[in-house]
Amino acid sequence: MENYIIQSRSLLLPYLTVIILIFCLVSRILTTIYYIEDPDSLRFALSTLEYDVSKNQPHFPGYPLFCWLAMGIRNILGSFALAFSLIGGLMSFLLVYASIKLYEELKQSSPPLLLTLLLCVNPLLWLMGNRYMPDLSGVAVVMLIFLCYVRGIRRGGYYPLLAQFVSGLLIGVRLSYLPIVLLPALHLLIAQPKKIRQILAGLSGIAIWMIPFLLHTDFQALLQTAFTHTDGHFNDFGGTVNSVSDFGLRFQKLLLHTYADGLGGYCYGRSLATWGITLGLICGFVGSLIQFIQNIRSKSIPLLTLSIIASCVLYTLWVYFYQNIVFKSRHILVLLPFLIWLLYEGLQYIQVWMPRVFYRLLIVWFAGCLIYTTLSLTKQHKEPVAIAQLHAYLTPRVQPTEYIITSKLIRYFLETQQIHAHYLDIDDSNISLDSLANKQVWVIGNLKRYKNYSLTPVKLFFHNPYVNRMWPIIQLSKLETQQKNP
Repeated sequence: MENYIIQSRSLLLPYLTVIILIFCLVSRILTTIYYIEDPDSLRFALSTLEYDVSKNQPHFPGYPLFCWLAMGIRNILGSFALAFSLIGGLMSFLLVYASIKLYEELKQSSPPLLLTLLLCVNPLLWLMGNRYMPDLSGVAVVMLIFLCYVRGIRRGGYYPLLAQFVSGLLIGVRLSYLPIVLLPALHLLIAQPKKIRQILAGLSGIAIWMIPFLLHTDFQALLQTAFTHTDGHFNDFGGTVNSVSDFGLRFQKLLLHTYADGLGGYCYGRSLATWGITLGLICGFVGSLIQFIQNIRSKSIPLLTLSIIASCVLYTLWVYFYQNIVFKSRHILVLLPFLIWLLYEGLQYIQVWMPRVFYRLLIVWFAGCLIYTTLSLTKQHKEPVAIAQLHAYLTPRVQPTEYIITSKLIRYFLETQQIHAHYLDIDDSNISLDSLANKQVWVIGNLKRYKNYSLTPVKLFFHNPYVNRMWPIIQLSKLETQQKNP
């Protein structure tokens, strides 16, 4: 009877695959955003109009495969917003499909529907499916690499070559995800034959995008851009440990962004529905931890599972030290499929400890709260974030003769979108406000050091930080340029 049920589920798998594909495409298209939500998204949107890394369209390393795909779809559809959502839908499907196949490969069991649901409606995975960025596409490619890796170790054949080839492609989609696939690529190279062919397959994956990329881009300009951006990322604006060196803060933000942004857990001020998610997270991860400890004691953890765990640990260390984890939650995105897998395993494990009716109520409550929270976030995502609201407010009001005091990044965002004015850097201590007497001066931020001048609040812009961590609150003010009496 049990074999019959498994065979029946296997027969349904093609239909389930089509349903998942349709759901991913339709859901992401329906939640398309038609505004620019941050500077990185602006750079990728501009890249679909004119791909030029030297102009930061997009920023180095250029993400050529992703950008060229977005450009091609944009030329067909006539909308870069729809192009990014269509890619997001396709890559969401690839992510779910590869994750489920990887689970089947390791567990040798039928397709887990709950795991499929958790992957399809995860809040951050869904939100990133609509962002004008390559992060979700990179996660999908990573999961495909791990699937080929596991099959390559177990079955051999063409899978090792395919894993190395796709690893080469990954660099053209999302370079910062490379650390998570280094150990699988090395394991395949050591454990499987045809090592020269594996190396050539990896180089072919790189060459297929690198050659046209180099032909399209001026080499000297590319070198200069690469040097400037790499140095800036690690030592200046990249948010690495070199520029934000508070180790406790970095660890706190890593946990917060994983728990709250990535998995939808409760934090102060969030919807009560996130309490339901938190209950499911506690039960699932506690169950997974107990199971893991038992497996360690019985020494029954497979080598492939250990390799995947080591890969995730290596990437976590990379994010902790060398990514902007303090201000951006999207860098933990590639860990989410594996964390969701752990969560699912734990939820499966604890059912032996609970009455069946209570267990089913827990799963329904957890899944319902997760779906509600994700749909609420995606609905809010369709409304302009704070910086987009600011841009819309200033567009009809700012004249080219007026002054705007703000940060360099906000200046780039506004000026690139046709808000022309005299910009002054808010961090420049040499600003002479006396020269601005009787001028119209807008201030985005806070000029605390100028005590002899007063700011008149104009408007406060804000959005839910769990939609996008960047600039959730922006204060717009006008500067009184008449000096106060001492």
